[in-house]
Amino acid sequence: MTTNCRCTNWKAAKEVNLELAVRRYYAAGLRPVLLWGLLPGGKCACEDPNCNGSAGKHPTAAQWQSRRFALETLLRELTLGPRNVGLAMGAQPRGDVLVAVDCDGPDYLLRALEERMGCYLPPTLYSLTRKGCHLLYSVPGGVVIGNRAKLLGNLRGTPDVDLRGEHGQIVAPPSLHASGHVYQWGNRLPIAELPSRAVDWLTAKPPVPVVRRELEPRDRDTAYFRAARYMSRCPPAVSGQGGHVTTFTTAKKLVDNFRELTESDYWDLLVRWNATCEPPWSERELRHKLSEAIRSVT
Repeated sequence: MTTNCRCTNWKAAKEVNLELAVRRYYAAGLRPVLLWGLLPGGKCACEDPNCNGSAGKHPTAAQWQSRRFALETLLRELTLGPRNVGLAMGAQPRGDVLVAVDCDGPDYLLRALEERMGCYLPPTLYSLTRKGCHLLYSVPGGVVIGNRAKLLGNLRGTPDVDLRGEHGQIVAPPSLHASGHVYQWGNRLPIAELPSRAVDWLTAKPPVPVVRRELEPRDRDTAYFRAARYMSRCPPAVSGQGGHVTTFTTAKKLVDNFRELTESDYWDLLVRWNATCEPPWSERELRHKLSEAIRSVT
């Protein structure tokens, strides 16, 4: 199923054998779906002016989520114009259930997701996208998991991790991105099973937010003083010595032990503690850790 595509430009992309990829996906028991391809200049072949950022990424057929296309149908459509190929997630023809972890940025996003889920993501088949990667996993017990966006809860416009599950699909190699990037497989590993702890986390209902009571100014000052004294006794995070875990744990304990304080209070206290770290975290990294801590205890 793995391709050997090394293409990085428009000319080379024309030499990619989409037919061979479709045949391999079909033979592997997956659900290939055809996507609109790209015209010269990166425009989507669907020619819909409202296509926006989906050029080369959306299926050509209606109701593709519930259809399994015959191989002959897919091959025939390849002759009709520019096409890309995708893989439908969810239930597969041979009974497997697949999901794709869509990391839209650097690897540290996956590490943050693992911290949140409380488990590691095992090595598995993955493809290289323009900004990150798609990691494919099978779901134990045939549990159906739907699509989920922004698993880390990052602000709009910032890199995050999405999940493509039932009724979702990913762009697959050797498709062409509007930027000129050609999707390619990053390894030849088999598709691994998603850890049960990750399944539990992904299927859990959102927690009920904790209602914070309003404090009188004097009470709030007392709570802040107690929290500041607590933070002064917390060891600093040291690079190469579990700094990520130390920072997240410190922020989590701060929020959990002093729930009467506000997010602004937490930030002020965490900034003071950060000055003792070696080296100190950047503002963006520290805010991310604080956001994770708040979500983990509320």
